[in-house]
Amino acid sequence: MRCLSSPESTTRAEQTQIVTEQRQNYSLTHILQVVKLPRSVYDYQRHRKQQNEDEDRITAEIMNIKLDNPDYGYRRVILPLNSRHLTVNHKKVQRIKRAEGLQSMAYTKRIRKHSSY
Repeated sequence: MRCLSSPESTTRAEQTQIVTEQRQNYSLTHILQVVKLPRSVYDYQRHRKQQNEDEDRITAEIMNIKLDNPDYGYRRVILPLNSRHLTVNHKKVQRIKRAEGLQSMAYTKRIRKHSSY
């Protein structure tokens, strides 16, 4: 654990993971003093890891919805996500769909031409 106190050897994320593992045996204050990791950095890294896990879960759910309904756009994907108790902003859904290549191409302007006759 003493080798963790040098910031060059390990990243902050790795230090945070080790501190989290050692919390069962020692107090958090003592571990952070030995590792020389500020409490704010520890909290930030924990929160960031949680956000990444949540985003992975949301991405998996969006992929499942798109498998069942390939024509759904981001607006129609939000409704099944809400029914699965995942409250997600529409901008995040759209960003994930764009990054994963899941955007709907079912309704293009060429298909829906307007005719007034």
